[in-house]
Amino acid sequence: MIQTFTKLIAFLKTPYQSETYTDIKGKEFISLLLITFAVVIPYAIILDLAGMDQFDHMTDTIMKDHKWLVAILATVLAPILEELIYRLHLDFRRSSIWWGLGLSVFVISEAWITVVFLWIWLFYLLFKVSKGSKPNLKYSINVV
Repeated sequence: MIQTFTKLIAFLKTPYQSETYTDIKGKEFISLLLITFAVVIPYAIILDLAGMDQFDHMTDTIMKDHKWLVAILATVLAPILEELIYRLHLDFRRSSIWWGLGLSVFVISEAWITVVFLWIWLFYLLFKVSKGSKPNLKYSINVV
């Protein structure tokens, strides 16, 4: 676990784009999952204490009437859209950045402040890419 955490911190300090794909080992996956829980759970508790659970009533209403549709959308469509919105632009192609901007409209009603920050970032990337330069990968990975 300590080795995985050290590798994660090193990557966040100096990210790089790997030329080849390597499989992640089971032990390393579990370590990353535990690190994720260690970050996400306190964050969720802070949001709850701050009273930022205002969308729970909407979820309850939708779940009552359309359980199977919600289950299918949550397991299939949501992960695909999430990847396209928040990670597609990491290839620094103008078309990918435009796709991220366009698809982010789907989440604006629920998480508008996040989308505003994402739009600022994507327009900055679009500007940099249009000028022919790529932003530092370190900032691209850490912002997203």
